[in-house]
Amino acid sequence: MGDSIVSWFVLAILLFWAMGAYNRLVRLRSHGIVAFAALERLFDQYLSMVKKEIPFLGSAEPHRHQQSSLWQVKCGWNWRNTIT
Repeated sequence: MGDSIVSWFVLAILLFWAMGAYNRLVRLRSHGIVAFAALERLFDQYLSMVKKEIPFLGSAEPHRHQQSSLWQVKCGWNWRNTIT
């Protein structure tokens, strides 16, 4: 009888531990999805900025385009200096 109670007790502890581990994994997955959503928004902004600037980068006459993008201003990069 004593062995039966101990085995049920161990089984109950393992069951609750497994449920806790599963819940923790679900929460970690949720946090990962939220973090990736923020990163995906940044990638989308970067992609739209690059798409906006591609015609200027491939132009045969770079002196005609005097615009500078927010990205160029923030990082101090000037594509006019890279054309040789």
